[in-house]
Amino acid sequence: MIVPKTQSDGYRYYGRWAGNPEGHREDSTRCLAEVGNYPSWIRCQCSRKRGYGPNGDYCKQHAKNAAPAERPADGRGG
Repeated sequence: MIVPKTQSDGYRYYGRWAGNPEGHREDSTRCLAEVGNYPSWIRCQCSRKRGYGPNGDYCKQHAKNAAPAERPADGRGG
């Protein structure tokens, strides 16, 4: 699962490509995961509602693959 990095204005952008270098700004009500947009090869933001996973930023489906919230580098809980 790919999640675009946050830009300097604090938003993520999806669907950037040569024909649309600016892409589309993140919709704060939708899951953060970047998914395929069949039949196009351009990827876009998942259309499902947020509410699961770290900080409630993912849909139920993508929360399973989302990176867990911040953990110490040694791997121990704490």
